[in-house]
Amino acid sequence: MHMEKCDDFKKIFKVKYISDFPSPYFKKGEVYDAFLPVDNKSGKYFAFHIEEDDEPGDYAFPSSRFEVVE
Repeated sequence: MHMEKCDDFKKIFKVKYISDFPSPYFKKGEVYDAFLPVDNKSGKYFAFHIEEDDEPGDYAFPSSRFEVVE
């Protein structure tokens, strides 16, 4: 997964995908760069910049599927 250069409002942190829910973007046990969505700073969702898609961009996923590692 490719992460674009961090904008000032995006605090990047590391998360591990821990869910058994199958994902086309994440593999269980792998670590990824994430940030909090600009429109939802509650922590219920983590956002990721995904290039490997028909429409590259920032996408949010439930934070319960991840564990913060850094």
